[in-house]
Amino acid sequence: MYQDAAYKNRSPSLWSDLVEAVHSVPGGIVCLISALSIYDLTEELPRQHWIAIRHETSSKSTRLVKITRFRDTELGRTEIELDGFTLPIFDRERTIIDAFRLLSRETAIKALKMALQKSGKNRLDLRKLEAYAKQLRFDITPYLLTAMT
Repeated sequence: MYQDAAYKNRSPSLWSDLVEAVHSVPGGIVCLISALSIYDLTEELPRQHWIAIRHETSSKSTRLVKITRFRDTELGRTEIELDGFTLPIFDRERTIIDAFRLLSRETAIKALKMALQKSGKNRLDLRKLEAYAKQLRFDITPYLLTAMT
């Protein structure tokens, strides 16, 4: 189970809304902007809670929940403890690759740079990042080279 001090310092009301949102979507997994926010890899505050579901699952976005469909919801899936609840979430490496695939390049590059600055147990696993990139058919190499120079 993932434990990170960064998300514990954020607004409790934001997290209670996220807990409610995830539990309202069967099979939902915290992803993209919401996951970047939890991992403290963005300065953006999510206007909606980004929740991933399996591609063939039926669920609709609402005013507070942004549904995103994924073919592979097991790759990089982990859990966090938040306000006494266990939430499914994609790990930071999967979240960064998904940011490049589905969000703006600017958001993704900022997240990658912030992740590369983390140390200790919050350090980015570059091997895992590259393995996910390969599995999801995204070439992360040019962005890694740029971010590391």
